[in-house]
Amino acid sequence: MKILAFIMSTFSFASLYAQNGAKKFELRGHISGKTSDYVYLTYNIATTGIWDSVRIVKGDFSFTGMIEYPVEASLCLKEPGKRISVDDKNYTEVYLVPGKISF
Repeated sequence: MKILAFIMSTFSFASLYAQNGAKKFELRGHISGKTSDYVYLTYNIATTGIWDSVRIVKGDFSFTGMIEYPVEASLCLKEPGKRISVDDKNYTEVYLVPGKISF
């Protein structure tokens, strides 16, 4: 029952957020000679931290989400549980904007 309540609250939050002018972003990228099976995207919406991960398939990855305005985010390749420095070559900062973003 707790799972159902969580799912319902998540959909309620998502639909409420979408009604407040949020627009979809799509971030696509390619990594040559991948060093990890996953790529991680982190950013903040107001006071909520968002942490997402996707599997790298043949060097390609794609994230989608909803934002109302440009948001600073970070992308990194790392093994779960390991810390990473902002100076690491497997870390970069990007800005998410509504629409399609590729690199």
